[in-house]
Amino acid sequence: KEDSGFANIWHATLEDKKAAGNIFDSLSIDSMESNQIGVCSVTFKFNDTESADATNFRVGDIVILYRYEKEQVPDACQQMIIRANIEDIGEQQIRLRLRYAQNPRIFDDHQDDWWAIEHDMFESSSNALYSGMHSFLSATKSRRDLILLQRDPKIDTSCVLKGNYGNFNTLTLRAKQARDLFLIIGPPGTGKTSYGLVNLLKEELLEEGSSVLLLSYTNRAVDEICSKLVEIREENADFDFIRIGSELSCAKEYGDYLLSNKVKEKTGNAVKRLIDTTRVVQQRHLTPVCLSFLSNISRWPLSTNRHRFSNHIS
Repeated sequence: KEDSGFANIWHATLEDKKAAGNIFDSLSIDSMESNQIGVCSVTFKFNDTESADATNFRVGDIVILYRYEKEQVPDACQQMIIRANIEDIGEQQIRLRLRYAQNPRIFDDHQDDWWAIEHDMFESSSNALYSGMHSFLSATKSRRDLILLQRDPKIDTSCVLKGNYGNFNTLTLRAKQARDLFLIIGPPGTGKTSYGLVNLLKEELLEEGSSVLLLSYTNRAVDEICSKLVEIREENADFDFIRIGSELSCAKEYGDYLLSNKVKEKTGNAVKRLIDTTRVVQQRHLTPVCLSFLSNISRWPLSTNRHRFSNHIS
């Protein structure tokens, strides 16, 4: 996809960035909030209506913030950058939560300058690409042959269904019998999540001692899965799940399921007990699904010797 790479920050012109909706510029400071360490949140006003119409930003996005003089062109390579998350976007202003609190002078001394916002990225997302490739190269020959389509995936025909899923019994059974992987392919709206994922999850949880890791590539997809998990919880009060991630990247109606909120008033032993007894864990994965398949599942968050997942669904 053009105009979407991280190198776009220093390679693309201002006109290109605006055309792609990848920059907010001509921003002025409206207000600031501070904690004991320093400034932790800043609200900026839009002074350029064209900049305010940029559509490639959403609440929760990680961004870089930097200042520039009003007669100059915004250039992240010429200024100190501040990393932040978008906390709110309105018609007239945008509010950022700084990832690290800053000295108030950074903003107080530059009240007359413009500020610009561009997309950022986590270094861990690129590291995961190398990690996935290393996992592939160090995998067993059987595993590598599977990934390279040199052998057929293994199945266990002795596995039988414990639940009844109507028209989806055949799909659920074939997925359960798969020992290596099972792919459900279809365009949007064909029920991959509503029926495929939900039925596979229900069947897996009928197995004693099972636990499931759910992975999605985008926060929006994680929210969609959350909505299905909440529906399951409404049917079964004993069902619960944990979501891994930031409150900014999580829809408000699912914030109570974030690990950070679930452990707020718990001690160390209580936190461990919560993690060990919650059978469904959900998170956004930083690499595409095809690369997550290459990775070693034991390296994912919460996947320790005390908490291994019997299955994962991406």
